[in-house]
Order: sequence, then structure tokens, then C-alpha cells
Amino acid sequence: MAIQFECPHCSAVIRVPDDSGGKAGKCPQCQTQLLVPQIQVPPASQHDDAEVKTAVSPNSQIEPPTRTGSAGLSEPVTPTFDPPPPGLSIEQSANAPAFEPMLPMSQPTVARRYKRIRRRKSSGMLIPIMFGSILVGTTAFFYLQKTPKLEGELTADAVDFPDLAPALVDPQMAAASAEAVELVLNALADSPERFDTALVEMQFRGTTKGVEVTISPARHTAFFRVNIKRDAGLMDYYEEHGRELSDYQSAQLKTAATDFFETWAESIQESVPIDRDDMLKYRDRVGLNVLVNGMGFHVIAIVGKTSYRCVYEGDDYLYFMLPKDTTRFKLTGRGFNDVTVMFPGNYTVKVIKRKS
Repeated sequence: MAIQFECPHCSAVIRVPDDSGGKAGKCPQCQTQLLVPQIQVPPASQHDDAEVKTAVSPNSQIEPPTRTGSAGLSEPVTPTFDPPPPGLSIEQSANAPAFEPMLPMSQPTVARRYKRIRRRKSSGMLIPIMFGSILVGTTAFFYLQKTPKLEGELTADAVDFPDLAPALVDPQMAAASAEAVELVLNALADSPERFDTALVEMQFRGTTKGVEVTISPARHTAFFRVNIKRDAGLMDYYEEHGRELSDYQSAQLKTAATDFFETWAESIQESVPIDRDDMLKYRDRVGLNVLVNGMGFHVIAIVGKTSYRCVYEGDDYLYFMLPKDTTRFKLTGRGFNDVTVMFPGNYTVKVIKRKS
């Protein structure tokens, strides 16, 4: 005699030995955990074979019962399954896997309990996350409303011959050896190095305190200066973020100055002239860097499709070396390879007058 029942999940018909009632297992078709129903078994007659009953623990495998064939050999009884209801894609046969015992259904596994706990925690965290997002959005909105907009129109003066003090590349800002620094300063004191291009003329001169850097316009360029105090938003931004801008500029200058002293000293020792590309690199990374502060380092002027670095900063003025006939240009943030644009401004600058 066997127990026959349907899987409540996939409706497959399952037959198991009659001593499996009350035990748990998996459906051979959909692997759903289920409990075998218990049925009343009539008392065995005296003509039936005697059954050997053994205690089965919840975690033990159910040994399939055996029957005696016509040849007197004992062979295992394999559960059989009726065909699945229409619509199922999996075919059942007499060779389907046997019904597997498992823990009673009334005792949930650790994995199930963990999943239920996670679901409860996830649903419990949903509301705080929603309120947190709303709070962050509201804070950002009021911050943007409070932060001055760095846009609009500025004015610039065209200056022919401004009185600009030299800047100094202090050897202490570099990590070069003392021997390399001394060698470079002595060489530049005896023979200052000039970096003359169509845009700007610059000179490096050695002194006892460091390398003195001076700048002057080329034949077709002139100084244009912008007073940052004329825009309240720009001034407020500089006062709030000036330290951050200066720290990044100082770090870049230290790296460039170290490379400058070491490479220049090596060139002197080996009597090999500095390559022109390296000279332009030192003009831009050392010379132009030391002539400005944090704000000047992070802004550029755009005339047409050409961008120009700020070449000097002092007394709240930003100086740019631009073509002489410039009447209008854009002032915006300068991009770098390792960081995004730090200055978020975007101004239109109008040249209003020329000063000597």
C-alpha cells in the first residue's frame, strides 16, 4: 500500500511508501519542501508478510521498502508519479528521483529565518532612507540658493606696462638636494635664462634666496586685468575657498620645482642644454605657477577658441596676457588631469579702457 497525494506547488501526483506519513521531503519535480499526509493504515492480516519497523529520525534518509519478486529476490520499490497536469514543461517518468526526507516543515531553516529577518530590516530601513533623501535634497536646494552665482559680466582694464613685482621660487618649497639647488642658482645667476615666445616673455634669474621670475608681454600681446572685488559673489567665493585653491596650487608647484632643480642640475653637470619642450614646461609649471596665487591658478581667459592662463595675481587683480585687440573674453575655470574644474564660475568680461 502507498500514500498518494498532490504537490500543492506544481500539482504533480506523488506516491510514497505508507510508512512515510508525517515525514517531510522534497517534491521530485519542483523541489518544493512539503509534508507527507498521514493516513490510517488497516491492521495487517495474518496472510501478509511481517513488516520490520525501524525508528526514523528527522535527519535520516528513508530507506525504500522492498518486495519479494517471483524469483524470490528482494528488489527496491521506487515511487511512481502520474503525468503532470497540462502546461508543465517537465516530464515525469518512473525513473524520477525518489522522494527525499528532510526536517519537519514546522522547523524553519536558518536560511529561511535569515531571509525573513533581512526582509523585515529592508522594509524597516525604507522610510528612514526616504526621509534622509528628502533632507539631503532640501539642504542642497537651500545651499544653492544661498551660494552666490558665479556668472554675469565683469570688466577688465588693458594695461600696457604694469609695475609687477618679481616672484621667487624658494628652494625650500622643493624636495631637491642642496647640491642641485646650489648648482642651479649659481648657473642662473651667471647667465639668466629667458623663455621668449609669441605670447609672453619670461626670465629666470638666480639669487641667493632662490630663482627670481619676471614676466613681460610679447610684441602682439598686452596685460588685461580683472578686479575680483568688483563682483560680490566672486569675492565671497574666494574668501570661502581661497585656502583650498591655494593648497592645490602649492602642491603642484612643489612637484614642478623639484623636477626643475634636479633636471637642470643634471643638465649642467653633463653639459647638455635643456630641451626646448622642457624649457616651455618649466615656464608653465614653475614660472606661471609662482606668479599667481590660488585663484589665478584655477582660472583661464577664453578669446574666441583659444584659452590663456592667468599670468599674474596681486592686489585683488587677475592679469592675463591676451592679444592687444581683445575687447571681450570669457573668464571660467581651468581643468586639470587629476581633478575636475575646481572654479565653477563662468563670466563674460568686457574691456572698458586702456591704462599705461
